[in-house]
Amino acid sequence: LEEFRYPTELVISMAQHQEFGAFLGWLYGRTDVVSVDYRGGGTRIRVRCRERDVPRIRSRAATLDAAIDLT
Repeated sequence: LEEFRYPTELVISMAQHQEFGAFLGWLYGRTDVVSVDYRGGGTRIRVRCRERDVPRIRSRAATLDAAIDLT
């Protein structure tokens, strides 16, 4: 049985702060959030999305000083 998966996978690394919850909720509404890891004093969020959504995610993450890696 095959399942649909968005083609692009990102890992977003950021500190938890006041806007974190809103950003995570925003990601849940627009991407497939694969995992959220709270270890090590920061947060790593692994998401799958459409390629055309990457610039918007990067822009939103940049306002929160988050780093993004394409995997």
